[in-house]
Amino acid sequence: MAFTIALELSLDKAKDLLASAGFALSRSSKTDIIVAYFLQNKIYDIFELNFKAVGRAISKAKVLPVQ
Repeated sequence: MAFTIALELSLDKAKDLLASAGFALSRSSKTDIIVAYFLQNKIYDIFELNFKAVGRAISKAKVLPVQ
């Protein structure tokens, strides 16, 4: 999925690339939904995406990140 952001692909092109590698974005995965949102809205900042995806997981787990 990182390649789809790095290459600044559209959502459709990202789906094609993932499918060619045997993967797909899932509507049941919050991380995949976040990635799809970023691609659809042409937001290609990998740091912001990681913050949204990983930050959400950390806050839900109520675990402090390792420093």
